[in-house]
Amino acid sequence: MCPWSTLRAVWWGAFDGLTSCGTSSRPSMQLRGDSALPERILLDIGGKVFLYDVQADTLAPTQPARGGDLLHVYYAMDDRATSDEHRLDLRCLARVLFPELPEHAEQRVREHLGLKRTTSAARDLVAMLEAILAEASTLGRESRWLLERLLPQTEASILGQLAEVASDPREGLRRLDPLSKPTARAELPVSASDALSLGGTIAAGLPNYEERAGQRRMTIAVDQCLAEGGALVVDAPPGIGKTFAYLVPVLLHLQRHPEERVVVSTRTRQLQEQLYLRDLPYLGDRLAPGLKMAILKGRENYLCLRRWERFIQEQLRALPWAGRSAAALLVRW
Repeated sequence: MCPWSTLRAVWWGAFDGLTSCGTSSRPSMQLRGDSALPERILLDIGGKVFLYDVQADTLAPTQPARGGDLLHVYYAMDDRATSDEHRLDLRCLARVLFPELPEHAEQRVREHLGLKRTTSAARDLVAMLEAILAEASTLGRESRWLLERLLPQTEASILGQLAEVASDPREGLRRLDPLSKPTARAELPVSASDALSLGGTIAAGLPNYEERAGQRRMTIAVDQCLAEGGALVVDAPPGIGKTFAYLVPVLLHLQRHPEERVVVSTRTRQLQEQLYLRDLPYLGDRLAPGLKMAILKGRENYLCLRRWERFIQEQLRALPWAGRSAAALLVRW
């Protein structure tokens, strides 16, 4: 057994039920009524500015110079936060609220929130604003207290006002049904070997896909081991497709046996991240829609809660701006 400090693993499970996996219920917020926002704000979209009346829910093109002291809402292109008191960067909030995402480009966050683009970029930004503020409203008291002291002035102020709004019974934040319905169970290939064939499920999304005899032999061996039990040791040269050779039969096995769980231990973090961020999402979409995954690293990769508490108590006020921005990313994580 390898020591805990050297364990590198990705584990995943299949379904809690055939149609209940892979979705989550997100809070919903309407900006109209009691709100953490002023009555009118400016939406800044790639240089085009719209005046948004929060209460009337109306949009009108305008000039930036006419904004005066109105709050500018935008989604930044990078992670460089500013402390401008009149600018609310939704990317800054998204980085804090969704630390599990590998990156926070607008489209990636939009997909995470289940938001679809429309023909109106301004309406899309309003929907993003509502979804992010709704998520922020679920922060616990301690997390909000910390973020109010770590985030730029505008973002911190919005969180503080959200706390007041959430405590007002007139506001009535509502939790709606999941934004996306569970994905129906996919029709499974006859075998893992068939899935990896030239005309199979996997090849359909890979333009330069080619069959590899060694890969198919390994796939058959893994499939047989899963069905009959026992141990299997495989030694193969680079380039035959070992990763897909064991992942494909494992995913099909989990589809047929949703009560089971599988652990994959990798030698390096790089391979672990490749599985988690690239290979498993690709294969899961085709073989196991709704697949649940989690990533586990050795304890040296995690934050020590005792040191974090000491840091908050002793060093929070002395942090420079760059340090506060970095610390804010750890609060919800």
